[in-house]
Amino acid sequence: MPLQRTEQRGMDSLKTLRLSKPCLREAENQQTIEVTNTGKSDPLRRFNRRGMSIPGTEQRQNENIVLDVWYTDSDGDRISPADLKVGDSFVITLRVDNRMSKKIENIALTFPIPTCWEISNDRIALDSSHGSDSFAYQDIRDDVVYTYFDLPRNDSVTYKLYATVAYKGDYFIPAIHTQAMYDNSIRAVYPGLKVSF
Repeated sequence: MPLQRTEQRGMDSLKTLRLSKPCLREAENQQTIEVTNTGKSDPLRRFNRRGMSIPGTEQRQNENIVLDVWYTDSDGDRISPADLKVGDSFVITLRVDNRMSKKIENIALTFPIPTCWEISNDRIALDSSHGSDSFAYQDIRDDVVYTYFDLPRNDSVTYKLYATVAYKGDYFIPAIHTQAMYDNSIRAVYPGLKVSF
C-alpha cells in the first residue's frame, strides 16, 4: 500500500510534511513521520520505503535472479504443502538461478520456517543436506535458515531442507527471499501460503 501524503504549503515552500502508512492490516495501526520546516528555504526531501511485505500480500518477484521453490515427498514426487498432514516428512527444494552475464557475490537466501514445521539440522544429522550445492555459510535457527553463497554467471544452485509437519492448526508459510546483500537490483521473492493441518 502506498504512503498517504498530507502537506501544508505556505509562500511556495513546504512547511509541514506528514507521511502515514498502515503497518498492519488494521487501519488503526499507523506509522507516521512528520517533518516541519522552520527555515526560509524549501528543504530537499527524499523518502525511501523498504521492508518486508505484509504476510499474504507478497508478489512473486525475480529481478536479475530467479528463485524457485518446490516440495517433494519421500518418494521424490512433487506435492503441495497444503496437502501435508501432521507427521508427514518432506523435502523443500530451493533453486536460485543467475540470469546475469556476471558473477553475483554475497547472496543471502532467507527461508523463514513456519511454526508448524521442524527442520532437520545438518549440523546434527550429517546426511540431511544430501543433494544440496555448496555454500559459503549456512545458519539454521529455530525460525529461519540463512544460506550465503556466490553464484557464477548463468549458473544455478540448489539447496534442500528436510522437514516434518509437527503441529496441527492454521499456519502461514512465510515468503522466501533471496538477494545480493550489496546490490538491491538483484533480488527475488517467492510468496507465502496459508495452510491448515
